[in-house]
Amino acid sequence: MMNKFRILTITLVSIMLTFGTFPPFNVLATELVISENGADTESTVNVSSETTTEISQNNTAGITNNIDTQTNTGNNSASLNTQADVNMATGDTTTAISVENSANTSTANLDCCNSNNDINSLITDNGSGSTNEVNIDINTSTTYVGEQTVRINNNIAGTSSTGNNSANYNNGGSVSIVTGDIKVRLNLVNAPLNLSNVDLDVSSPSVLATIAGNGAYSANIINFSNSDDRQVFTHSSADIGNYIFWDLDTGHNEANGNNGGEVTIETGDIDLEVFIKNLVNLSNVKVTCCGEDKTIDPPANDNNPTEEEKNVGGNGGGSGGQLLPAAAATEAGGPGISGLSDTSSGEAQTLFFWLALIMITIGGKIIVDEAFPGKFAASAKNRVE
Repeated sequence: MMNKFRILTITLVSIMLTFGTFPPFNVLATELVISENGADTESTVNVSSETTTEISQNNTAGITNNIDTQTNTGNNSASLNTQADVNMATGDTTTAISVENSANTSTANLDCCNSNNDINSLITDNGSGSTNEVNIDINTSTTYVGEQTVRINNNIAGTSSTGNNSANYNNGGSVSIVTGDIKVRLNLVNAPLNLSNVDLDVSSPSVLATIAGNGAYSANIINFSNSDDRQVFTHSSADIGNYIFWDLDTGHNEANGNNGGEVTIETGDIDLEVFIKNLVNLSNVKVTCCGEDKTIDPPANDNNPTEEEKNVGGNGGGSGGQLLPAAAATEAGGPGISGLSDTSSGEAQTLFFWLALIMITIGGKIIVDEAFPGKFAASAKNRVE
């Protein structure tokens, strides 16, 4: 079995060259600033980043299993007996064989994500008539090549016998031959074979380019080129030969030329179970771009609203607004009334309305009686009479 694993990484940044064989790498942030240059100046920055990653895996396996079993409780003889019963009983045979072949498992996991793998370009506050240029060229290449080859030959043969018994030419008694049972269990598993799991999480540097605050008639240029090439090649080959041969026998028994009694032959059962499983050439390839999932957390439930929350619904950005009934309901976290299970539902609001109307009517009558006691008292007396 041969297992080769090779990672070749080449990184070129500006005039610096790194060549070697090493695991996933980190490239520090690069910041390019052209700032505060005088009038009619010329500034040029060239950045070249080239990253090449090659992963090669080669697995080869050759397996041969030769199994030969023999069991026998038969080939018994009881012949030429006189004035006696002849009873022959052979024992059972049980054979259990389990074979498991597993080979060629490859795993490649490349993770080169790095939050500092950035290039920031800033052209700002340069004089009039200046010429400022930034050239950024990024080339990223990732190649995975995986090849797996397996060849398996399983040669399984067996013989089992409880038969081939003889009881001939017996006189004066009964003859009985009972052969035993034969049980064979074969479990043959060729799995997993050629299992490949490739997970490439690769990224190119993020680039931020800004041109701002430069003088009149200035020429500011940013040239950006980005090439990202990813290739994954997997090849799996499996050649499996399962050759199984069994010779099972409980018969071929003889009871000939017997006199003076009964002759009985009872052969045993044969139980053969064969299970074969081949699971080969399974490849899982996952290539993703580096990045973070942006999760927005819900606002905190506190008593200190932000300025945006204060301005919602207001006029002219003030703190005014309208509290909707739904917002005042207890289900929405409204104030409610302590001791009541519901103070903001439709039924509760209707009850409050009628209570308020009754209270207003009673209060109005009390005020009128206090202000005009004579007139309304007499009128009331007259109505009674």
